[in-house]
Amino acid sequence: MSQSEVAAILDITYQQFQKYEKGTNRIGAGRMFEIARLFNLPVQALFPDSTDPSEASGDSAMRLASIAEFVRTREGAQLCRAFYLIKDPVARKKIIALVEEIAGT
Repeated sequence: MSQSEVAAILDITYQQFQKYEKGTNRIGAGRMFEIARLFNLPVQALFPDSTDPSEASGDSAMRLASIAEFVRTREGAQLCRAFYLIKDPVARKKIIALVEEIAGT
């Protein structure tokens, strides 16, 4: 998805989305929920894990920007499309667990 497409889905302007991505404007909790739902992520995925010291200084806007950048790639778009088509919530959870295990998270 392009930034314009994400902005349209979220019913915000492209410029507002860019401000979120750059960290110029803060993202409200409701909007964070919408973004997480759009990318089939738990809301917690958009926040640094306070128990992991390596991520303690992480910025949720930067993480969102990284995710958005990945989704714009060919592989990211393919992965999102395929994952979106999986309707079984148990299968989705298993796939997430598998990918997290492979990634070492």
